[in-house]
Amino acid sequence: MKRKITFLGICVLLCTLVISLGSCEKDYSDDIDQLKTDVAANATAIASLNQAITAGKLVKSVTAITNGYTITFSDNTSINIMNGATGATGPAGTNGTNGTNGTNGTDGTDGITPTLGVDDDGFWTVAYGTATPVRLKDSEGNDIRAELNDALTVVNGMLAVGGVATTVEIPTIVFDSVNNNLLVTIKDPATGALVSYHVPLAADFMLGNDLVSIASPIGTTTGIISYGYVPADNATGWAAMTTAGTEAAADAAIAFAGVAYNDLLRSSGKLPVIINPAQASLTGYTFKVIKQDGTEYAIQPAATPTEGFTGLFAQFAAAPSNGLYSLNFTPTRTAAVAAAAAAGYPAGKPVGETHELAVRATKGAREIFSGFQYAIKVRADVNTVATPKAGVDITPGWPNVYVPIGTSKDLLSYFDRTAPAPTVTLTAADFFKVAVVQLPGNTDVENLITKTNATVSTAITTATVSNLNDRIIPMNVKTFDWMGMYSEQRVDVTFFSALNTVISPIAFASQTLTTAASPADQKEIVLTPMFTELDAVGKTELWRTQATNVEVKLTYGSPAANIPGVTYEFLDANGAVIAQDAAGTWGPVLTTLAKVQALRKIRFTYNETAALPGNYTGILQFADRRAYVNAADVFKVSLPFSIVNPTVSLIATAAEHKANVFNGQVLTVYGTVASPAVPPVQNIFPQYYDLSKAYTNLSTAAAPASPLVPVANWGFVYTLVAPVTAPSALLTTTLAGNNKEVFNFGSYLTTNTTIGRPYTTYSVKLYYYYFGNTANNQLLETISVVAKSEVKEGAMVAMTPATSTGLPAILQVTNGDLVTVRNFAPYYRVNDYLGNDLNIFTSSRDTRAVTVTATVPTSLAHLISVVASGNDFDIKATNNVAELPTQYVDIPVTLKIVDKFDVTTEYALNVRVVKP
Repeated sequence: MKRKITFLGICVLLCTLVISLGSCEKDYSDDIDQLKTDVAANATAIASLNQAITAGKLVKSVTAITNGYTITFSDNTSINIMNGATGATGPAGTNGTNGTNGTNGTDGTDGITPTLGVDDDGFWTVAYGTATPVRLKDSEGNDIRAELNDALTVVNGMLAVGGVATTVEIPTIVFDSVNNNLLVTIKDPATGALVSYHVPLAADFMLGNDLVSIASPIGTTTGIISYGYVPADNATGWAAMTTAGTEAAADAAIAFAGVAYNDLLRSSGKLPVIINPAQASLTGYTFKVIKQDGTEYAIQPAATPTEGFTGLFAQFAAAPSNGLYSLNFTPTRTAAVAAAAAAGYPAGKPVGETHELAVRATKGAREIFSGFQYAIKVRADVNTVATPKAGVDITPGWPNVYVPIGTSKDLLSYFDRTAPAPTVTLTAADFFKVAVVQLPGNTDVENLITKTNATVSTAITTATVSNLNDRIIPMNVKTFDWMGMYSEQRVDVTFFSALNTVISPIAFASQTLTTAASPADQKEIVLTPMFTELDAVGKTELWRTQATNVEVKLTYGSPAANIPGVTYEFLDANGAVIAQDAAGTWGPVLTTLAKVQALRKIRFTYNETAALPGNYTGILQFADRRAYVNAADVFKVSLPFSIVNPTVSLIATAAEHKANVFNGQVLTVYGTVASPAVPPVQNIFPQYYDLSKAYTNLSTAAAPASPLVPVANWGFVYTLVAPVTAPSALLTTTLAGNNKEVFNFGSYLTTNTTIGRPYTTYSVKLYYYYFGNTANNQLLETISVVAKSEVKEGAMVAMTPATSTGLPAILQVTNGDLVTVRNFAPYYRVNDYLGNDLNIFTSSRDTRAVTVTATVPTSLAHLISVVASGNDFDIKATNNVAELPTQYVDIPVTLKIVDKFDVTTEYALNVRVVKP
């Protein structure tokens, strides 16, 4: 729709011209003087404008016609402005419309319509006729900008240049939405007084927040209008209203519902519309639903939509930010029936649906339309039909239900609505009115039951528990549906007191672990606090008669694990143990009524070899033996307790090191045995090191004298440090106790792993174990352990043969002598770490030396040959004779020893080759 141009446009143009003068590229003093002049002129212009407006005419439109324009005013009168076409010669005055100065026979001057515009640089332009637009100039010849220059601002109503206020007053314009006009206030330059002018706006004038468009959310949007009513007062109506089908029954139904025959019980529906802009001002707009022929649909919505929409489009952002609104319908019964009939359905059919509807919004002469994308379905409600839910006991011929005392229960929830579809749980919303009444014969408890609609409620008091527990109270549920059907349904309600009272936790004393026998390792808890709280709500006797499967749940942590080392027994008032009816997961379970009634105490026993210190909560739990109580309901009472370790004086000295064994926290070890028969101890394999030998007070005895720590109360745990590719645990022997005190070297050959391999660093933690329970420990210290090879850490010793042997003092051969044979044994020996001879070159070679090889450097292999001979080597000169450049040459022969742990040791054994 075209936007109308009114005198407001002229006002805005005048005000804009006032504040738009000037350029940021020039001195503003001359401009400000000109502005003062212009403002004074504006006052006169606005006064003249006000006189014209007072006459009641506003320009609604300007339409081009042949050789001119038609101007239409707000009162629908119009005038034509022509371009001064040539007029015929005639008497004086005949052609006066052709020109104001025309004389007989003289053509009037053609009119030219100027066109204002704004060029690409933001300056005002004017075009006369078809001429090229030119920029407007001020009195100084400067181009006039069409927008406020950045250097010009308004401060407290005064024009400011660069933030400095001038003496130029800026007119203020306020929109009066009630009277639909502008209030323009300007200062009279002669008197200085403020003068206000009211500028009426055309009825269809558009503002920035005015309604622009409306649309359907989807391709075709269907709205449903439902209505329910009371049948007419006739025989058909009686039959439709009650199963009795009598006028008396129908009258009783009318009296129950508090309505009259033919009353409309409900009527509602809605259509979603999208309004643009999202927060448009809808004041003054009227919304209608129309058909394609332009006539109005039989049912019309409330005048103005409401924000938001529930149901199908409720997932979108909250209105009005998303532009989603609701048209709301509340037709009369007559209008609803007429709309259904108008849809072309047979008479009496309860549903009518009309398609290709549109939404129209009007305000004055403005009209906004949606597309014809709406359909409205008008339907009458149908009678509500319900049946008891599956599983509800209807043995007496009607439902028999069970409601815990202290709760509220909607008796309709025991029924399924089977019509109208789909099948769902029955609720009060399915009816115009519902109520529940207590049938005669129970007046003694009537005051204990609150009835609201179809909901029965009770409170947990001594009176309700005593008088209502396990008592059957017959009820009558009355319903009056949206089509006037009245029914009564008997429901027998058994109110019962559940064993679900929240009992305060019953805490008992902390247990310090000890090796002492009972009763030092036991704690008893008396259940008196539980019975006291049950007494307060009248449930002690209920516990005595209905509790079953009584046991104590002993778990902790997440995921839950059994509390270790704790067992329990049930005791009667005399402290005698009550024999269990069954063995549960955690201990005895009581199911026999007499045994439950005898229960007064619980005794806990702590096994110090398995128990762990910490805070725990035992749970006394039980079920209700009544068949109608939910079997899944297990009632609980918390029994918090704690376990602590005793103070042990041995812990203070357990980690004491032996002198001169550790280097700080680093322990370097070699092989040993527990009780070597004869030295040297390193000759026995497999080898290990007993780490306890590095400590002063770690004993391998079961009960040593203080301050020695018994073997069951200490142990080592190993973690690999480097290299990272090696395994992270050690194999251990079965030396004694907890089997964690031995650093094993003996598994390499049999398992082909690097477990316990020398020259691997392990982080070793020493723990104290309370009562020999490795899970109940205290870290004493962390050390680093490195095992070394006795072979590799040994040494090569050079020897001089005895004179009696006739051998030269040093190992040598003569160049080219192929007869003389020398060996290493007279000249060299290899000792282990402790200086013991490994007998590398003898027949009794130490088993720790697995392989021994001797290699001549390749560059000197032409001078000698070294060949194994038993455990020694034959050394001779070669026949590759060449004159030696020196008197002799020393050849370093590499002796390589690999021990049982695959550790390699190398020595250089010199063999001298001399000239003949």
